[in-house]
Amino acid sequence: MPDPYKIFDALAELVYISDIESHDLLYMNEPMRKLVGPEWRSMKCYEALHDKTEPCSFCNNDSLDADAFAAWNHFNEKFKRFYLLKDKLVDWEGRSARFEVAFDVSEQRERSSVLEVQLGLERLLVQCAMKLQSIDGFAGDMTLVLEMIGRYLEADRVYIFQ
Repeated sequence: MPDPYKIFDALAELVYISDIESHDLLYMNEPMRKLVGPEWRSMKCYEALHDKTEPCSFCNNDSLDADAFAAWNHFNEKFKRFYLLKDKLVDWEGRSARFEVAFDVSEQRERSSVLEVQLGLERLLVQCAMKLQSIDGFAGDMTLVLEMIGRYLEADRVYIFQ
């Protein structure tokens, strides 16, 4: 392993390098080795990272560039985590290799999802309040409000009991 890559062991992010043609794993930083296990040296990237028996359908090796990182998001089924991935083509001891850094964004995605639900509920509440203003008392037609609530909750039916 070339010495310059040892610095990646200090990162919390996951880093690996694999051969572009054979998909053989050439390097993993310490956090990645802990996640994958000691047998990584004899594995292909798609085996170690995705439990697959052939290259991944979403593999972007063909479009990697040595001059710029390709950034993309992916949910890893094996690890059950969302990652922001940054890939680049590098030279590894005279051969083309994929350099990838994975940033775990699972917690941010979950927080964002919770905020989206809260925002949706707040919008529904405002829409219902506006609709209720135009209804003449409880005896008025509540059908539209119930319909809005049912649509938001993806319910088959909505009832109100007096």
